[in-house]
Amino acid sequence: MSATITSNLSSTTTTAYAWTGEANNSPSVKRVNGVEVGRNHVTRPLVEALTSQVANATQSASQAWSTSGGASVELAPRTDRASNDTFLSVETAGLVVGQTYTLSADIQVPRAQVGSLRGNQARGITVFGPAEGNVFSEQAPNVAGTAQRLSVTFTVGTGALIIRLYNGSDNAADIIRWDSPLIARADQAQTYFAGDTYGSSVTAPDTTEPVLVLGYETSRRSQNIYHDVLGGGQDVTLRPAALRTGTLRLLFADEDSARDAVAMHAKAALFYFEDPDRRIATMYYAIDGDVRLALHEQRELWTVDVAYREVNP
Repeated sequence: MSATITSNLSSTTTTAYAWTGEANNSPSVKRVNGVEVGRNHVTRPLVEALTSQVANATQSASQAWSTSGGASVELAPRTDRASNDTFLSVETAGLVVGQTYTLSADIQVPRAQVGSLRGNQARGITVFGPAEGNVFSEQAPNVAGTAQRLSVTFTVGTGALIIRLYNGSDNAADIIRWDSPLIARADQAQTYFAGDTYGSSVTAPDTTEPVLVLGYETSRRSQNIYHDVLGGGQDVTLRPAALRTGTLRLLFADEDSARDAVAMHAKAALFYFEDPDRRIATMYYAIDGDVRLALHEQRELWTVDVAYREVNP
């Protein structure tokens, strides 16, 4: 078994998102390294798909503003109705009775509303039926250009649960845009995600394997402090020696492998050297000097000299 040098020791965390069922029609789950760390219980979080229930309002997709999915859902109130209940219904799945959740969503007010407004149901979120009674979010300001994320925390009771994202005006020109609804357990991260959210890529550690370790040179510098004493002699303050410094000489079978090893050592990285035949040489190290590439005297092989300083990981 040959020696191995590994860098990029802190690899990227693997994050995966997936729908629990039909895309954009079921809760989505977030997993980190295969372990579930979050669940968005909104069954249609990509509201611009225009499949959510709407009451007393005209719904359309708007690309003028969005925070996910490329568009938001735009609610324009109808004028031929008898009440101010203009809202988008949020459908859910998998909520547990007794569990506390946080519901949040992004809202934009393109222009100030001028119609007849229904109190705290204008430009806000309402949850009807949780254990502690109806819960209202703070309203978005009635100011043109307002864009913010509203949230409300609630505990699920045994009765029916109704969740609405309101417009609350009776003026057809008073449009409101909603996007990115999230319902997650209150003790989990409240960052929006859907089942098709882009996950972090997998970054495997960089490795190189020379065909032979031609040289391993090391030294440890003393860190003792000496004090001259009047009248002759010396006192000494004893300190542990520094970690190893020296040079590794690595042999590679071809130019490409040698060049890759040089490129790897050119990165701002920590390295781990392991040689099963020379256990004494095993160490973590950082570059401390030059990394040299040279054609071996046999003209077919290549050598890479690495000036190193041992470090504690």
